[in-house]
Amino acid sequence: METTGILIEPEGGLRDAVLKWKSRVEEVLSEQVYCTHPPHCTLINTRLKTGCKWVDSLVGNLTEISPFEIEVGQTHMFPDDIMARGGQTLAFRARSSDQLRQLQEQAARALENCTLIGEVPPSFKKNGPLRMSFLRCGFPFVGDHWIPHFTVASLEVPTGHPLIKEFMAQEPNYSFRVHQVSVWRIDGDCHRKLATFQLEH
Repeated sequence: METTGILIEPEGGLRDAVLKWKSRVEEVLSEQVYCTHPPHCTLINTRLKTGCKWVDSLVGNLTEISPFEIEVGQTHMFPDDIMARGGQTLAFRARSSDQLRQLQEQAARALENCTLIGEVPPSFKKNGPLRMSFLRCGFPFVGDHWIPHFTVASLEVPTGHPLIKEFMAQEPNYSFRVHQVSVWRIDGDCHRKLATFQLEH
């Protein structure tokens, strides 16, 4: 199923760290979910109506947001991740901020009128925030319940696996200035960058 994603791509030391850990996972376990995906933090990833015009809306919304610093100060695990075949998803967790949440909201608003809303997946039906976000955006993680993060991979192993312990024991300290977002066409593991848009033109 082809979707459109609006992403933040990490820079500097954080990008290096994500790529290093993707290589480490591939070396130890190989063929884990998300491992081949380019380093990124997802603002929104949804299905869009064919031919619907949304780029001008996105560009206009981004002019309202000034570049800002994003900080990463811890590792994170999403256990038994239903979005990744039930694996343990490892990520570098970004500190939430008003600017980051505003950026996600503006990205979601830009796509809102073009989004194809399908049937709510069973795993979201009993979770109010996930369900409401999906019904509005076609993506379950827009809103206060969103945990911004830069994914490494989802490991189909028990939570006590040595590689998970090694990853979670880190004390990361990264930051970079967010001055742009990129738009991607996503089909399974295939990611194709379509465009990059600057904040505050």
